[in-house]
Amino acid sequence: YLQIIDKNLNRLIRLVSDLFDFTKIEARKIEWSFEEENLTVLIEEVIEIISPLSLDKKVGIRFDGAGDQFVEMDLERIEQVLVNLIDNAIKYSDPNTEIDITTVENPQSVTVSIKDQGVGVPEEDLVRIFDKFSTSPTGSNSQTEGTGLGLAICKAIIEAHNGTIWAESIRGISSTFHFTLPKRQNQARN
Repeated sequence: YLQIIDKNLNRLIRLVSDLFDFTKIEARKIEWSFEEENLTVLIEEVIEIISPLSLDKKVGIRFDGAGDQFVEMDLERIEQVLVNLIDNAIKYSDPNTEIDITTVENPQSVTVSIKDQGVGVPEEDLVRIFDKFSTSPTGSNSQTEGTGLGLAICKAIIEAHNGTIWAESIRGISSTFHFTLPKRQNQARN
């Protein structure tokens, strides 16, 4: 019973935290702190933080960092996006598979891609998964259900950075979530 109480308490804490974050973002009450930061180092730190979850599920995480990639960003908020997307990839991956994280840099931006090997997202759900309170049915795996706010928060954060976020999926095989961040915020706002 204590494990059930603990699990539900953690879920409620996550829900309240997500609601609070989303409300602040929608009300434009967040103070953004854009600094030039090393995105590669941030991804490596997030992988280190989240790796116990991947070990529990027997899911590997592979990141082929392409060297230092500096982006003007709010470090705490982009960390929140990475944690959410990697956590989702772990939850929806089949055991004994691997998550691939890649970055592609061009002169104006960096694109991060997180690909899992799991249930995938039905094509009809791809257009709405970034809407608030939207969840994608996952068959009998009810343990993966969330609040429906995580991806909406990610979208709001990425858009506040003048970036884009989107997903591609092959049902029953994999999903890939991508987001692009401009290297310089002043260039993106012009």
